[in-house]
Amino acid sequence: MEHLASLITTGSLFIIEHWVSGGPLAKIAKIR
Repeated sequence: MEHLASLITTGSLFIIEHWVSGGPLAKIAKIR
């Protein structure tokens, strides 16, 4: 279950990153 949870978390992080790439948060993420 822990492996599945980590896969889901990383997957959603990638999705959020791509979804945010068109918004103002992309600049903040790139600064990080």
